[in-house]
Amino acid sequence: MALIDTDGHAQSTGFQSTLSGWLTPLFDKKKSILGPIWDAVLFYLTPLWCVLGLWALSDTSLWYTNAWFNYEHGVLSFLAGVLTTAHLLAVVFRSHVNQTVFRQWPIRFTVVPALVFIALASSMWLLVIVTVIAVVWDVYHGAMQNFGLSRIYDSRLGNDAKAGRLLDSMMNLVLYAGPIGAGVTLGFHLDNLHSFEDLGFYALSSVPSEIIAHAGLVRWITIIICAVCVAIYFIGYWRLSRQGYKVSPQKVLLMASTAVASVIAWGFNPAAIAFAAMNLFHAIQYFGILYAREGKSLSATFRVDRLPSVLRPWLICAILFLPTLAYGVWEFFASPDWDMVFALIVTVTIMHYWYDGFIWSVRKKQV
Repeated sequence: MALIDTDGHAQSTGFQSTLSGWLTPLFDKKKSILGPIWDAVLFYLTPLWCVLGLWALSDTSLWYTNAWFNYEHGVLSFLAGVLTTAHLLAVVFRSHVNQTVFRQWPIRFTVVPALVFIALASSMWLLVIVTVIAVVWDVYHGAMQNFGLSRIYDSRLGNDAKAGRLLDSMMNLVLYAGPIGAGVTLGFHLDNLHSFEDLGFYALSSVPSEIIAHAGLVRWITIIICAVCVAIYFIGYWRLSRQGYKVSPQKVLLMASTAVASVIAWGFNPAAIAFAAMNLFHAIQYFGILYAREGKSLSATFRVDRLPSVLRPWLICAILFLPTLAYGVWEFFASPDWDMVFALIVTVTIMHYWYDGFIWSVRKKQV
């Protein structure tokens, strides 16, 4: 009996030692993006605290509509909406202000957005199509930002930047899109297809009602596909780990918190709360990435590096937030119809999605 107790204790001690060693990078500044505490707040636990926070406050006066917003929004939806829109414009600090990046693709950053805006402002047909595309692109874009963060954390452990890429991209798409297909907000994501009525494409505008009519079947197909993908993901990383691949604890926490947040938001919440929560944590993560990656560039460009070190973080944050939040407030109160104002908003949105697809790369060590 003593031998069994001793073996059990030894096994327990061995497991604790292994777990403790695996968790060590959580407290290692070199394995973090901004630092152990800030990474937890701004990156890998952000999905969880944002979604749970808005969920908990959704029945309070902070969410309910009030006179300040013509009884259409509350304080929380206002803040979430402004920050979400602000992060769309914030990409310019990477694409346009960073001259190293700007010189690589000057046409994409100048001529292309101007042509896109002119096209969208001139054609309602194009505006409707691009608006519908933007809804799908938004889901993909969010998944790919999470994918990028997960790859950064793995690279901090010295892993090959190409190993496991397909697995991570697949899993992040599942985490974002799966709960939408299987949850209560599927109709919300299909709603923009009704815009095709304005163009006379009634077949396309009827697609949402047809899909919703078969929501039960769509839900089970989605669940089965997601279950298969999850199994493939775990088997794939089990094989990689046996080959020496080190799985980052930050990455595991990021994926886990995103999964819980996505299921809670898209699976059980009203569309407005789900959309606000998912986009809020995405925006917070994005500003954190910008600060981490562009802080030195902004400091040099705006001569912040000449000021006392205690002031620099605050001034860099002011540079990032003041112009972008101003745009977010303007967009929030704008009343766009199918006109130039809406064309501008859509242009900023899709340029953000497009730019983020090529101005950041873990493989090229750009983050």
